[in-house]
Amino acid sequence: MRPTNSESSNIDMTLNSKRNSKLLTQWFLEHQRTLPWRKDKDPYRIWISEVMLQQTTVAAVVPYYERFLKKFPSPKALSQAKIENVLEMWAGLGYYSRARNIHKAAQQIVALGEFPKTAKELLKLPGFGPYTSRAVSSLAFGERLASLTEMSSVSSVDSTG
Repeated sequence: MRPTNSESSNIDMTLNSKRNSKLLTQWFLEHQRTLPWRKDKDPYRIWISEVMLQQTTVAAVVPYYERFLKKFPSPKALSQAKIENVLEMWAGLGYYSRARNIHKAAQQIVALGEFPKTAKELLKLPGFGPYTSRAVSSLAFGERLASLTEMSSVSSVDSTG
């Protein structure tokens, strides 16, 4: 049986995606910037950086990130802080609901006894949407997931094929 045009197109897209992924990864490894949240696989640090970077440039985030983690070096430290102190450390980043959500999520993480490891578990926490949950689970714990871009391109192909 020969593949239909739609099936053939999906196969080509998959092969191109794998090739492009390898090329992009190679480029990244050669040209990546040294950033403080890339120093280790700490899910807390990755999470804080992801939230801070949602509406702010990397250059602007670095000093906020470093000050924030100096004041709140762990989910436990953040969970025990007064919300006023969290908002004060967040000042200048805007979107204060994000600061409130990370405070609430830190409290839930401490109550759980460990940082959730999967995107599905992370989605249950305040402020964790599809992107942030996937970023943290893949970067910190190596969970292999389709990117949101891949998911939307697949659903576009599926809906037209």
